[in-house]
Amino acid sequence: MLKELRKKFIDRIRHTQKTDKFIPLNDMFSYGRSGNTLHMHLVPNDLRNTQNELGEETFNELIKSKLEDFLYRLQPIVRDDESIDGLFAVSPIFFHANWKNIHEEIGFDSIKEILLEDESSDMPYKQRIMFLQMFNKDGKNNRRVFYTNMNREKLLTSHFNKIENTQQKTKID
Repeated sequence: MLKELRKKFIDRIRHTQKTDKFIPLNDMFSYGRSGNTLHMHLVPNDLRNTQNELGEETFNELIKSKLEDFLYRLQPIVRDDESIDGLFAVSPIFFHANWKNIHEEIGFDSIKEILLEDESSDMPYKQRIMFLQMFNKDGKNNRRVFYTNMNREKLLTSHFNKIENTQQKTKID
């Protein structure tokens, strides 16, 4: 029964192509799917109040534990769906050294900035335009945007820590 439910869940995810459908795996991170790539999203709109309340060191520990928990919960989904190539993250939040360092320490590729004029970029030009416009909806185009990846093999072979008490919700603005 459980295996059948899991298969239905995986099939539903596999055939979900809309980028506006995000599936939360904990109270901080969710994911969506575009083709063979999963993309992660931050659930809360803003974490500044949480960071101010906790202080930088405790806040960084929280982010790292929630990210590891997210990746731990994502592993069986990726394992059960061989068509998934990897995980992608794009955000201006990687401008902050703590976010950048935490992701790279856990196993994501080096964080790269999306620059239109970067001819050596491994990201297609049209995709760079799309992401820059997505995060600069105000039309000023002054927000820096960064991205990173984790390939399937790295995701499946890495050890991540699960947060045991999933009922406990972190206060997030």
